[in-house]
Amino acid sequence: MNYLARNRETYEEFVDAILRFGDRIGPDLQLCLVSQAAWFATVNHPGRFADHRIENIALAIGADLDRLVKRHRNLGSLPRLARTAARRHVLHVATEVAGIGGHTRTIQNWAELDRDSSHSLALTYQAHCAVPEWLRKAITRSGGQVFILPETAPPTVRALWLRAIARDADLVLSHHFTEDVIPIAAFATTDGPPVGIINQSDHVFWLGSSVADTVVNLRQIGRVLSEARRAVRHNTLIPIPLEEPPPALDRWTSRKQLGIADDRVMLLSVGRAEKYRPSSTHNFFATTGAILSAHPEAELHLVGVSEDQARPFLPESARFRCAGEVESPGAYRAAADIYLEGFPFGSQTAMLEAGLAGLAPVPVFAPLSRLLVTQDEAFDELLVPASTEEAYRETVAELVRSPRGRAELGAECARRVRACHIGSEWLDRLAKLYETFAGLPHAPKPIAPTLAAETPDDVGLGVFHAFNTDGGCLGDDLRYKLRRAAFESAFAAREANDYLGAWRVLRLAKRSWGDDGSLAKAARKLLPHWLLRRSFRRTRLPEPVVMN
Repeated sequence: MNYLARNRETYEEFVDAILRFGDRIGPDLQLCLVSQAAWFATVNHPGRFADHRIENIALAIGADLDRLVKRHRNLGSLPRLARTAARRHVLHVATEVAGIGGHTRTIQNWAELDRDSSHSLALTYQAHCAVPEWLRKAITRSGGQVFILPETAPPTVRALWLRAIARDADLVLSHHFTEDVIPIAAFATTDGPPVGIINQSDHVFWLGSSVADTVVNLRQIGRVLSEARRAVRHNTLIPIPLEEPPPALDRWTSRKQLGIADDRVMLLSVGRAEKYRPSSTHNFFATTGAILSAHPEAELHLVGVSEDQARPFLPESARFRCAGEVESPGAYRAAADIYLEGFPFGSQTAMLEAGLAGLAPVPVFAPLSRLLVTQDEAFDELLVPASTEEAYRETVAELVRSPRGRAELGAECARRVRACHIGSEWLDRLAKLYETFAGLPHAPKPIAPTLAAETPDDVGLGVFHAFNTDGGCLGDDLRYKLRRAAFESAFAAREANDYLGAWRVLRLAKRSWGDDGSLAKAARKLLPHWLLRRSFRRTRLPEPVVMN
């Protein structure tokens, strides 16, 4: 099946619906629909990495934000950034941060390594978990603050708050999720500091090219794609910042803690569970199960995947030990001998941290797309991916049999990663990045037209999403995802008091994409909800939370 063509056709249906609505719906609902379209493109690759048709809608709303927000009463005072004039103040923007996640560690490490600047953090949708205490401390130790924008506030209001916070910063680094429209609307005017979009999701579609004075790429392959496919004006590159492993963790203590015998060869892999879901060509559990069967002296520890998540894929009698989510897996790295990059979708930060810890890393064989696996200048020409699964198994087998070989490879990886991602060399590159920002006035503008393509990477991403993404689908009809997107957008419109817009979206979705009953039920609830809301006194909108 041509998954890429299927994804593209369904995505175009959604975009056509958004364009037909035009100004007949309110700005908050327009932003929600743009966000939902970007979400669809992120998890069902349509052959695009940016789309002027939807992003420029969000930019236009942001350009008129001051007027549009007046429709929301009881707004309260705008938040402000507390700062001292003596130091550079960097505002990091993220959609959400959690204990598990590469972008969270990137923000923490950036703030801790860059001691010449103050760092603050604004969160546009921190709805599912608390801000990790170690991240809050890293921000406040630098002299900054953490701002949490209430997720229940309308998108235009959150965008106005973010704009107000950013005005007192020297520069903005946005680590936002791919579908987050708030930074686009917030930074749509020229009266603010220069904005850099951190290209943390360089393998998928994302919003942000229109407000990016530069795209800060974290690896060369992301930079090449950004220049070719995202309609951006300027590109820079800096390696992911890492922290030095704590010296207190030693191999033998960690092994005792984890119950690993001294004579065992420990294989380690770290990543979120969805990254290991088997595809038609890559099955991590079957491949590594065969390796373990051939080498009884080896065992595999999988961090980030629980036993329940792994059970459907585990071969019988395989020596897998699934640890589930571990916020700080340093003990596992200290105890391990070999690191296996997860597949079909690798975790770049986890691979780099393994190399820094002196493990011998093994990259994915014949990846579905080059964008789904680790590419880093520290590993270039050192780690060469195997061309076949058989060759991959033999590479791992050689390392299992050779303590000296894995020790030498691990030592070289540690040296290279430390040189690129920690210390004076990284700080020198950061200084050059800041010099670049100093010469870039903030100049948002509509992005140029972008076209869909069908390169091998696009095709591979289409296959990957069909098998591996949460909510992935192997069938030929993805319209149920459009119904879900319409439902979510209508709910957000209702909360923003745009009942007519919510009704229009539900009606169009039902006519165009069918209904399982949820759309009609949601539409019937609109009038009672409107009447109930009118009978109560309108309360003040929730205000941002500031953590010092």
